[in-house]
Amino acid sequence: MKKIIAILLTTVLILTVFAGCSSTTPSSAGKNTDSGKSGTDIDNGPKLSKDQKAILADLEKEFSVDGYEKEIADELKADEETTQIVDSLGITVDDYVGGIVKHYGWTFGDITVDGDAAVAAITMTYPDFDKMGEVLDAKADEWLEAQGGVDKVTEEQFYQAYGKIVMDILNSEDFPVLTADFNVDYIKDGKDWVIKDRDAVTDTMNEAQGAA
Repeated sequence: MKKIIAILLTTVLILTVFAGCSSTTPSSAGKNTDSGKSGTDIDNGPKLSKDQKAILADLEKEFSVDGYEKEIADELKADEETTQIVDSLGITVDDYVGGIVKHYGWTFGDITVDGDAAVAAITMTYPDFDKMGEVLDAKADEWLEAQGGVDKVTEEQFYQAYGKIVMDILNSEDFPVLTADFNVDYIKDGKDWVIKDRDAVTDTMNEAQGAA
């Protein structure tokens, strides 16, 4: 699952970089306090059965991206064109990936067990890339206006300013996020609970983010 998430994030990261830079280049929000973490709306105590606790533990493992930023960054760095674009913004791929990843989060709700099958309710928090793009465009336009217009700056000056705007937005407490609710089906494999159809979960996450 983590590898799937990494590939998904790599795709949207690249799209975000390309989309923003192309719209205003010179010619020559919802607050999310729990982003980047996994949480639970259910009491992981005596009220949970052994099976529910096992499924909850698997959810927390499967949907965590903690410590996974390096692998995602390496996926981006493997693309020379993307690396050149990020470098031109005066930021690093590692900082950019870290800024995006921290705005992902999963909250786990009810877990219903029926024999050797179970359903877990999940709420995914993820970046609102459309809104982020709008904010980027608006702030880039503001910067250009403050400089006296497009003709008053070089491409290098613009890109450097744009990179700072990108990181300022990513580090803002008001970074725009969205949420999506979906269910994950589990089946019992011997003594272990495993996700029934990983591809279906991946498709659901892709569709939620418009990346299907």
